[in-house]
Amino acid sequence: MNPLRVFFCFARSGGTLLNRCLGCSEDNVVLSEVNPAGAFKPIIEQAEEWFGLITPDEREALARLPYDELVARLDERCVAQGRRLIVRDWTTVNFLPGTTQCGEPSGVLEQLVYLSERFSEVRGIVFTRKAAAVFDSVMSNIPTLSGLTEEAFAEAYLGYARAVTGWPRFQLESFTCDPSGEFRRICDLLDAGFVKEFYERQADFLRCTGDNTLVRRTGAEPKTGIRSVQRTPGREIVSTKARAKLREADALFGYEVG
Repeated sequence: MNPLRVFFCFARSGGTLLNRCLGCSEDNVVLSEVNPAGAFKPIIEQAEEWFGLITPDEREALARLPYDELVARLDERCVAQGRRLIVRDWTTVNFLPGTTQCGEPSGVLEQLVYLSERFSEVRGIVFTRKAAAVFDSVMSNIPTLSGLTEEAFAEAYLGYARAVTGWPRFQLESFTCDPSGEFRRICDLLDAGFVKEFYERQADFLRCTGDNTLVRRTGAEPKTGIRSVQRTPGREIVSTKARAKLREADALFGYEVG
């Protein structure tokens, strides 16, 4: 059985940037922000419209399959084509209340719960960003979460940080400083296809969900987009309890905390 390749990334932490970089290789098929609890764009639509893994005639029957079987079927098709399936986990839906209308999040990595038994091996990495910057970006860019409190975010983010402890981690901030070196290491760990031109080509890859506008500026070189990803410290956290939880999360992700 082919290994499961997955990367975990909380909302507004650089997941779309990494998705685009991986997508630059024709060997990689990245299912973007999918999870047993839901998908930002349904898996069936991605498989048909973006990657040609299924035909319109198959769509209805495959849509009825359980999540784990559907992913396994798509993986088999990728293997037959000499390609690698990579799951970009929609991790946020498992931890942050209000992400969907499907009730309270489970607080566990559902991707692994559903898929670990289907695959003989799991190759995974975690892509991170400093907690205060994540909170700032969530509040600034996701209107449906405008009522999110510091305490609720901190509880969810720390739960996520604890859940992914033990997986190899890569920081968005380090990635933007050394994209070639960091991306090479990510591809090696995931056993993913790598093309050295990803730095220049990632801006034009749009078969993914999330913010695809960071580098599409008239007259700007694509490589500028990687280095110009927002790296502000984020908004000040007022709540003492929330601040303590976010400091713990940052420490778990290898950031220096003062």
